[in-house]
Amino acid sequence: MPFVAAIGGPITLFIVAAILVTGIFFGILSGGWQKSVAKKLVKEYDKSNALKQYEGFISKFWLEDTTTAFNTAADAMEDEWLRLIENHKDLLNNFDVDDIQRKIKEAEDMKSFLSNIPLSGSGYKS
Repeated sequence: MPFVAAIGGPITLFIVAAILVTGIFFGILSGGWQKSVAKKLVKEYDKSNALKQYEGFISKFWLEDTTTAFNTAADAMEDEWLRLIENHKDLLNNFDVDDIQRKIKEAEDMKSFLSNIPLSGSGYKS
């Protein structure tokens, strides 16, 4: 109690406490700490050369990985195209008129069968 009385009493303590709380509150909301944190982040990024590392990763992705993936896809597409051409060559070289006419007849029979199936509950018939 003598200490409180010596510094001006409880009102003085209340005023000092209010000033401290206001100062802390203003310090938090003023953005000073945010600038401090941002400056520390920038300093650490600069120290670890982060920008150059990101540029390296991006360059590797676009120049190496993307090119490799594109070439792989292009090779696969070319292989598929060559298989398709070979298959069509085989069909042209080994065609059988009777076999083709039989397949056409089977397709027409299937179409006729499917056309005559009544759709239940709709009353619709194509």
